[in-house]
Amino acid sequence: MSAERGHPQIADGGGIRATQGISVMATLRASHGDIEEAATYLSIPARLARAAVEYYAEFTEEIDRDATLAAEIERDERARWERQQRALA
Repeated sequence: MSAERGHPQIADGGGIRATQGISVMATLRASHGDIEEAATYLSIPARLARAAVEYYAEFTEEIDRDATLAAEIERDERARWERQQRALA
């Protein structure tokens, strides 16, 4: 679950929200689990990337649900924008 829906910030003492953990995990997967590489790409300290992994391990189902919902909203909003652009053409 996102921080807004009940989960606190990732408990690392430095504060990234649970929802930001989604992008950290996606970047970590793209960098084959290289925490330093992912942290550099995201411009965050490596300790935050490690904390995101720990948090994800504890709340996998909730975070995956949030990620799926975010992707659906993004897709729907993009489709709405494209319809608006066609209407204006």
